[in-house]
Amino acid sequence: MVNGILLSHPGHVPARKQLMSVLSGSRQFQEALSESAVALKHSPDDGEIHSLRGSILKDMNRLQEAAESFRTATKYLPNDPTAHMNLGACLHMLKQYKGARKHYKAALRLQPDDKVIRENLQKLERLERQQTR
Repeated sequence: MVNGILLSHPGHVPARKQLMSVLSGSRQFQEALSESAVALKHSPDDGEIHSLRGSILKDMNRLQEAAESFRTATKYLPNDPTAHMNLGACLHMLKQYKGARKHYKAALRLQPDDKVIRENLQKLERLERQQTR
């Protein structure tokens, strides 16, 4: 169905997003990444595409590129707690703790009751304490 839509309407961004999600969910990361590039050509300011691309790159363990995609997503979606949390997680894994803290806190301001964000922030704080000993 999605492929049929894309054959007749190659610039149909919602269908591209759905295809990216399906491909990523079935661990076809390279194909999903290719779809994200096409989607971004049609809609370069779409924060959701940048966020999906970040998730794909994170799943491929391409953390620096994932962080850049999530950073762009937060530019277009400044009130999206998930984009901030994912950027924080990438920065955390890249040992860029100051940036990770900033984005975890931004996510927490937007979604104060989120347990995962709180846990990530606590893990970061424990790690920082261990490194200062």
